[in-house]
Amino acid sequence: MDSHHRFEKHWDSTLKDYVNFLRCKGYEKPLISSYLPSYDPKTESKLQEVWGLNIDRFLPEGAAFLRPHHVDNWRDLKEPFPTRFLSAHFVFTLGSFAREVPYDPELYFHGEETSLAARAYTWGYDLFSPHKPIVYHEYTREGKKKHWDDSSDWSERDKNSYKRFRILFGMEDGCSSCQRKKTMGAYAFGNVRSLYDYEVYSGLKFSTRQIHSYTRDNNFPPTQGDYESGLMNVQKHCINVYKGSLTETDYDFFAVAFLDEEGKDLHRKDADENEIKSIMNASATDQFIHIWREYESLQLPYSTRVWPHSKSKGWCDVIEGVIKYE
Repeated sequence: MDSHHRFEKHWDSTLKDYVNFLRCKGYEKPLISSYLPSYDPKTESKLQEVWGLNIDRFLPEGAAFLRPHHVDNWRDLKEPFPTRFLSAHFVFTLGSFAREVPYDPELYFHGEETSLAARAYTWGYDLFSPHKPIVYHEYTREGKKKHWDDSSDWSERDKNSYKRFRILFGMEDGCSSCQRKKTMGAYAFGNVRSLYDYEVYSGLKFSTRQIHSYTRDNNFPPTQGDYESGLMNVQKHCINVYKGSLTETDYDFFAVAFLDEEGKDLHRKDADENEIKSIMNASATDQFIHIWREYESLQLPYSTRVWPHSKSKGWCDVIEGVIKYE
């Protein structure tokens, strides 16, 4: 666990009871994890909710980007509920986990949690989240230094980490399963279950970056319905536009498009005046504005185009950018 936590009384005994309960139900190696509800260190107030873990999108670099979601009926739950992922700030399981699923030191940041979850599952661990709030996490850590503040080479480490993630999950072109196992060594998948078993369980397909509709709806795993036919080709990207390139104050329209390598539109959804005001206000203290778009397509976009329109100046300069996948 992380250092910045708060705990309910007897939290450790409670988690031991959960593990023993699940073992009695037939789960040989239960693992309990989640993104924890938050607390405020200034007031010591704790959010009395239960959160689940799910995928938000595949990042352009390949890693799965996870997000918490509120479990609406958590007060009706009587026992820990199954989950697809684990949180790097809270894992409670058997001591064998430290030997069988060692933390990969070459994974820098994004991708670590999906890697650990899939590797744990292939080693025979069954993933669960607590059904009651018993541990809390501080998410903001305002004013505190982050790891990238101390690492001048973090960008290169991050790039290498993404590549390692793609190798592990078979997303890197020209890398066979034998090569993947040799490259990953002790950090490869286990031999109790396969990566495909984890994909069917979680409702993901890493090689094509697809997400099952059952998973998109935040349902508890395992996946229900046919696995292959339920997979969706979800593209979700954020276009970051530098505010210095937006010199007018009366924008009323942005043409927003994702393009292929030939410059042809793959998807277009424009921003009207209300959305422009909303994203400007949301980015008031940021050097960039952030335009999010989500759509279905099997083809990854190559570049983006934002073409602003001003009430007083008409069409302004086109803002284009290439999406980096490595």
